[in-house]
Order: sequence, then C-alpha cells, then structure tokens
Amino acid sequence: MERKKEISEECLYYKEIPRSLISNYEKFFNFVLPKNVEDKEIIISVPETLFHEIEMIRNSISKVRKFKTVIITLDKSSNISICMK
Repeated sequence: MERKKEISEECLYYKEIPRSLISNYEKFFNFVLPKNVEDKEIIISVPETLFHEIEMIRNSISKVRKFKTVIITLDKSSNISICMK
C-alpha cells in the first residue's frame, strides 16, 4: 500500500480502475486520459493476466492520445493503474 501511495504522489495524474469496468480499451482511455499530453509520459500497470492484451492496450492508447512515451508494466494487482508524468 505504501508503494502505491509513493507512485501516486510522483504522478501528475493517477487513476486506478478495476479491470471489470473496462469493456473497450479505446473508449475507456478516451474517457479517462486528459487531453494535451504530447509532452507527457504515461505508465500503465496491468494485471499479469492481461499479458496477452498488452499490444491491444498500447494500440488503443496510441489511437486516442499521442504521448511522448508509453510504458506498460505487469502487476500482481487486479486493477489497471494509470500514471502520467
């Protein structure tokens, strides 16, 4: 828990969303990600069970927003975390 607090404090924007609430990645990212992010870095932490969907997630992010850097990591959590720096 302490680690998540540290991470969220480092982020300009931080969200943690249960995977069960997401049915369409493009619509989801279009809704939750802020606009005007061309100079920002985004770090998405996804559950290990979504390993096979990483490329789909990366493509969905690229379609809705143009970030300077997109990093996707795997996590033991069941939620998807978004950190924008």
